[in-house]
Amino acid sequence: MKGAWFFLASGLATIAFALGACWWMRRGARAADFAWGAIAWTVAVLLKLLAALAAAAMLFLTFGEQVPPVVKFPVNGLLTGNTDCGLTLAVVALTTLRRAPWRSALAFGTAFGAFEAVVLAPALVLGGLAGLLPEALAPDHPAELARNLANPLRPFTFAWERVVVIPVHAISCVLVMTAFRRRSAAPFCAAFALKTAIDAVPGPDEGALPPLVVEAIYGAFGLVSLLALLRLGRSPAWTMTTSSAPPPPPLPHGDGSAAPASG
Repeated sequence: MKGAWFFLASGLATIAFALGACWWMRRGARAADFAWGAIAWTVAVLLKLLAALAAAAMLFLTFGEQVPPVVKFPVNGLLTGNTDCGLTLAVVALTTLRRAPWRSALAFGTAFGAFEAVVLAPALVLGGLAGLLPEALAPDHPAELARNLANPLRPFTFAWERVVVIPVHAISCVLVMTAFRRRSAAPFCAAFALKTAIDAVPGPDEGALPPLVVEAIYGAFGLVSLLALLRLGRSPAWTMTTSSAPPPPPLPHGDGSAAPASG
Protein backbone atom coordinates (compact mmCIF):
# COMPACT_ATOMS: atom_id res chain seq x y z
CA MET A 1 0.00 0.00 0.00
CA LYS A 2 1.06 3.55 -0.66
CA GLY A 3 3.04 5.12 2.19
CA ALA A 4 3.75 1.85 3.99
CA TRP A 5 7.51 2.23 3.65
CA PHE A 6 7.38 5.66 5.30
CA PHE A 7 5.44 4.31 8.27
CA LEU A 8 7.85 1.41 8.70
CA ALA A 9 10.91 3.65 8.42
CA SER A 10 9.45 6.24 10.81
CA GLY A 11 8.70 3.65 13.48
CA LEU A 12 12.11 2.00 13.24
CA ALA A 13 13.92 5.36 13.22
CA THR A 14 12.00 6.50 16.28
CA ILE A 15 12.92 3.36 18.20
CA ALA A 16 16.55 3.69 17.13
CA PHE A 17 16.68 7.33 18.22
CA ALA A 18 15.13 6.58 21.61
CA LEU A 19 17.50 3.71 22.32
CA GLY A 20 20.41 5.77 21.02
CA ALA A 21 19.54 8.61 23.39
CA CYS A 22 19.65 6.20 26.34
CA TRP A 23 22.92 4.74 25.09
CA TRP A 24 24.38 8.23 24.82
CA MET A 25 23.39 8.97 28.43
CA ARG A 26 24.81 5.74 29.85
CA ARG A 27 28.13 7.20 31.03
CA GLY A 28 27.98 7.89 34.74
CA ALA A 29 24.48 6.42 35.05
CA ARG A 30 23.20 3.14 36.44
CA ALA A 31 20.91 0.62 34.78
CA ALA A 32 18.47 1.27 37.64
CA ASP A 33 18.18 4.91 36.58
CA PHE A 34 16.89 3.89 33.14
CA ALA A 35 14.66 1.21 34.64
CA TRP A 36 13.04 3.65 37.05
CA GLY A 37 12.41 6.07 34.18
CA ALA A 38 10.58 3.40 32.20
CA ILE A 39 8.63 2.26 35.26
CA ALA A 40 7.67 5.83 36.15
CA TRP A 41 6.34 6.50 32.64
CA THR A 42 4.33 3.26 32.64
CA VAL A 43 2.70 3.89 36.00
CA ALA A 44 2.05 7.55 35.14
CA VAL A 45 0.24 6.52 31.95
CA LEU A 46 -1.91 4.02 33.85
CA LEU A 47 -2.78 6.64 36.45
CA LYS A 48 -3.60 9.15 33.74
CA LEU A 49 -5.96 6.67 32.06
CA LEU A 50 -7.83 6.17 35.32
CA ALA A 51 -7.93 9.91 36.00
CA ALA A 52 -9.06 10.58 32.42
CA LEU A 53 -12.00 8.21 32.82
CA ALA A 54 -13.10 10.03 35.96
CA ALA A 55 -12.58 13.44 34.31
CA ALA A 56 -14.50 12.37 31.19
CA ALA A 57 -17.45 11.28 33.32
CA MET A 58 -17.48 14.60 35.18
CA LEU A 59 -17.23 16.60 31.96
CA PHE A 60 -20.03 14.61 30.39
CA LEU A 61 -22.30 15.25 33.38
CA THR A 62 -21.46 18.95 33.22
CA PHE A 63 -21.37 19.69 29.48
CA GLY A 64 -22.86 16.65 27.78
CA GLU A 65 -21.26 15.30 24.63
CA GLN A 66 -19.93 18.67 23.46
CA VAL A 67 -17.19 19.74 25.89
CA PRO A 68 -15.96 23.27 25.10
CA PRO A 69 -12.37 23.31 23.81
CA VAL A 70 -11.43 25.91 26.44
CA VAL A 71 -12.24 23.26 29.03
CA LYS A 72 -11.23 20.05 27.28
CA PHE A 73 -7.65 20.94 26.37
CA PRO A 74 -6.64 22.48 29.74
CA VAL A 75 -8.12 19.46 31.54
CA ASN A 76 -6.02 17.15 29.37
CA GLY A 77 -2.94 19.17 30.25
CA LEU A 78 -3.73 19.15 33.96
CA LEU A 79 -4.15 15.37 33.90
CA THR A 80 -0.65 15.00 32.49
CA GLY A 81 0.87 17.54 34.85
CA ASN A 82 -0.62 15.90 37.92
CA THR A 83 0.11 12.28 37.04
CA ASP A 84 3.57 12.72 35.50
CA CYS A 85 4.98 15.14 38.05
CA GLY A 86 3.26 13.56 41.04
CA LEU A 87 4.41 10.07 40.13
CA THR A 88 7.95 11.32 39.42
CA LEU A 89 8.11 12.96 42.83
CA ALA A 90 6.93 9.75 44.50
CA VAL A 91 9.55 7.65 42.67
CA VAL A 92 12.31 10.09 43.57
CA ALA A 93 11.27 10.24 47.22
CA LEU A 94 10.99 6.46 47.63
CA THR A 95 14.13 5.33 45.77
CA THR A 96 17.85 6.06 45.70
CA LEU A 97 17.14 8.67 43.02
CA ARG A 98 16.69 11.19 45.82
CA ARG A 99 20.49 11.17 46.19
CA ALA A 100 21.27 10.66 42.50
CA PRO A 101 23.99 12.71 40.79
CA TRP A 102 23.42 14.68 37.62
CA ARG A 103 24.11 11.87 35.16
CA SER A 104 21.67 9.56 36.94
CA ALA A 105 19.01 12.28 36.95
CA LEU A 106 19.54 12.85 33.24
CA ALA A 107 19.34 9.11 32.54
CA PHE A 108 16.12 8.81 34.51
CA GLY A 109 14.45 11.66 32.63
CA THR A 110 15.71 10.50 29.25
CA ALA A 111 14.42 6.98 29.86
CA PHE A 112 11.03 8.43 30.87
CA GLY A 113 10.67 10.00 27.41
CA ALA A 114 12.50 7.34 25.40
CA PHE A 115 10.38 4.52 26.77
CA GLU A 116 7.27 6.33 25.55
CA ALA A 117 8.73 6.35 22.04
CA VAL A 118 9.70 2.68 22.23
CA VAL A 119 6.17 1.73 23.32
CA LEU A 120 4.31 3.82 20.74
CA ALA A 121 6.52 3.35 17.69
CA PRO A 122 5.74 -0.36 17.07
CA ALA A 123 2.21 0.65 16.04
CA LEU A 124 3.72 2.44 13.03
CA VAL A 125 6.04 -0.47 12.32
CA LEU A 126 3.15 -2.93 12.32
CA GLY A 127 1.02 -0.61 10.18
CA GLY A 128 3.82 -0.34 7.66
CA LEU A 129 4.34 -4.10 7.60
CA ALA A 130 0.61 -4.69 7.18
CA GLY A 131 0.64 -2.34 4.21
CA LEU A 132 3.64 -4.04 2.65
CA LEU A 133 2.45 -7.60 3.33
CA PRO A 134 -1.36 -7.46 3.27
CA GLU A 135 -1.73 -11.08 2.20
CA ALA A 136 0.56 -12.43 4.90
CA LEU A 137 -0.70 -10.28 7.78
CA ALA A 138 -4.35 -10.03 6.67
CA PRO A 139 -5.34 -6.77 8.41
CA ASP A 140 -8.85 -6.69 9.87
CA HIS A 141 -9.75 -3.35 8.30
CA PRO A 142 -7.80 -2.97 5.04
CA ALA A 143 -9.74 0.09 3.90
CA GLU A 144 -9.04 1.94 7.14
CA LEU A 145 -5.40 0.87 7.03
CA ALA A 146 -5.05 2.15 3.48
CA ARG A 147 -6.61 5.47 4.50
CA ASN A 148 -4.19 5.83 7.41
CA LEU A 149 -1.18 4.93 5.29
CA ALA A 150 -2.24 7.50 2.70
CA ASN A 151 -1.60 10.32 5.19
CA PRO A 152 1.77 11.65 3.95
CA LEU A 153 2.53 13.70 7.07
CA ARG A 154 1.81 11.15 9.77
CA PRO A 155 5.13 9.24 9.67
CA PHE A 156 7.10 12.47 9.90
CA THR A 157 4.97 14.15 12.56
CA PHE A 158 5.03 11.01 14.70
CA ALA A 159 8.83 10.79 14.62
CA TRP A 160 9.14 14.54 15.19
CA GLU A 161 6.83 14.52 18.21
CA ARG A 162 8.56 11.55 19.81
CA VAL A 163 11.98 13.13 19.33
CA VAL A 164 11.17 16.61 20.62
CA VAL A 165 9.23 15.32 23.63
CA ILE A 166 12.23 13.44 25.06
CA PRO A 167 13.95 16.63 26.32
CA VAL A 168 10.56 17.81 27.66
CA HIS A 169 10.23 14.65 29.74
CA ALA A 170 13.89 14.84 30.75
CA ILE A 171 13.83 18.44 32.01
CA SER A 172 10.53 17.81 33.81
CA CYS A 173 11.96 14.84 35.70
CA VAL A 174 15.17 16.70 36.51
CA LEU A 175 13.20 19.71 37.75
CA VAL A 176 11.18 17.48 40.08
CA MET A 177 14.43 15.98 41.38
CA THR A 178 15.85 19.49 41.78
CA ALA A 179 12.81 20.46 43.84
CA PHE A 180 13.42 17.46 46.11
CA ARG A 181 17.12 18.29 46.52
CA ARG A 182 16.52 21.97 47.25
CA ARG A 183 13.35 21.38 49.30
CA SER A 184 11.84 24.06 47.07
CA ALA A 185 8.46 24.07 45.35
CA ALA A 186 9.56 26.36 42.50
CA PRO A 187 11.26 23.69 40.30
CA PHE A 188 8.33 21.34 40.82
CA CYS A 189 5.89 24.06 39.77
CA ALA A 190 7.99 24.70 36.66
CA ALA A 191 7.87 21.01 35.72
CA PHE A 192 4.14 20.90 36.38
CA ALA A 193 3.55 24.00 34.23
CA LEU A 194 5.64 22.56 31.39
CA LYS A 195 3.89 19.19 31.33
CA THR A 196 0.47 20.84 31.63
CA ALA A 197 1.19 23.35 28.87
CA ILE A 198 2.46 20.91 26.25
CA ASP A 199 -0.44 18.51 26.69
CA ALA A 200 -2.93 21.38 26.67
CA VAL A 201 -1.94 22.14 23.06
CA PRO A 202 -4.65 20.83 20.71
CA GLY A 203 -3.33 17.83 18.79
CA PRO A 204 -2.81 18.02 15.01
CA ASP A 205 -5.92 15.87 14.49
CA GLU A 206 -8.16 18.12 16.61
CA GLY A 207 -8.52 20.75 13.90
CA ALA A 208 -8.18 23.67 16.31
CA LEU A 209 -4.81 24.69 14.84
CA PRO A 210 -3.08 23.95 11.53
CA PRO A 211 -0.97 20.78 11.88
CA LEU A 212 2.28 22.53 11.02
CA VAL A 213 1.61 25.15 13.68
CA VAL A 214 1.05 22.41 16.25
CA GLU A 215 4.31 20.71 15.27
CA ALA A 216 6.14 24.05 15.48
CA ILE A 217 4.79 24.55 19.00
CA TYR A 218 5.98 21.08 19.98
CA GLY A 219 9.38 21.88 18.52
CA ALA A 220 9.57 25.09 20.55
CA PHE A 221 8.81 23.14 23.72
CA GLY A 222 11.57 20.66 22.85
CA LEU A 223 14.15 23.36 22.11
CA VAL A 224 13.41 25.34 25.27
CA SER A 225 13.57 22.14 27.31
CA LEU A 226 16.94 21.18 25.81
CA LEU A 227 18.39 24.61 26.55
CA ALA A 228 17.01 24.46 30.08
CA LEU A 229 18.68 21.07 30.59
CA LEU A 230 22.04 22.47 29.54
CA ARG A 231 21.63 25.40 31.91
CA LEU A 232 20.37 23.35 34.83
CA GLY A 233 23.31 20.96 34.59
CA ARG A 234 25.63 23.85 35.48
CA SER A 235 23.52 25.08 38.41
CA PRO A 236 24.79 24.79 42.01
CA ALA A 237 22.04 22.28 42.82
CA TRP A 238 23.77 19.75 40.56
CA THR A 239 27.41 20.85 40.42
CA MET A 240 27.76 20.58 44.21
CA THR A 241 27.97 17.16 45.80
CA THR A 242 24.80 15.64 47.19
CA SER A 243 26.11 15.53 50.74
CA SER A 244 29.00 17.61 52.02
CA ALA A 245 31.76 15.81 53.86
CA PRO A 246 32.37 16.95 57.46
CA PRO A 247 35.19 19.46 57.86
CA PRO A 248 38.56 18.03 58.89
CA PRO A 249 39.53 18.36 62.55
CA PRO A 250 41.70 21.38 63.41
CA LEU A 251 45.43 20.83 63.42
CA PRO A 252 46.90 20.71 66.94
CA HIS A 253 49.46 23.24 68.13
CA GLY A 254 52.77 22.15 69.47
CA ASP A 255 51.35 22.06 73.01
CA GLY A 256 48.56 19.72 71.92
CA SER A 257 45.79 22.36 71.95
CA ALA A 258 43.64 22.75 68.90
CA ALA A 259 44.24 25.62 66.56
CA PRO A 260 41.40 28.23 66.52
CA ALA A 261 39.02 28.00 63.60
CA SER A 262 39.63 30.60 60.91
CA GLY A 263 36.91 33.01 59.94
